[in-house]
Amino acid sequence: MLGRPARPHLVSALDVFDIARQALLEAPGYDPSMRLEEQFQSADGCFTAFRIRDEAARGGADHGISFVLAEAECLPEATLRKGLTAAMTRLVGRLLGEREANYETADA
Repeated sequence: MLGRPARPHLVSALDVFDIARQALLEAPGYDPSMRLEEQFQSADGCFTAFRIRDEAARGGADHGISFVLAEAECLPEATLRKGLTAAMTRLVGRLLGEREANYETADA
């Protein structure tokens, strides 16, 4: 079986989560009802699945967005921060758009 060559881990899994959480907190439009959760991490640490749960959306805990970071622990910290900042900005915007659409649908 062919495997990927091992890549050095530059940040820990805990660091990845903390950087992701900080990027979420700083994203335009963020509100405290949005929660970051780690859903899965591969044994080699190269893939981590997260979910941003939007508790303010109609339906509560079932609303949110899941995403996967590939090889996040192998990226330089500055690159990881920059990428997560851009991703969280887009994801928070998408959550807010979905929240607004849900309210409009419910009010119609």
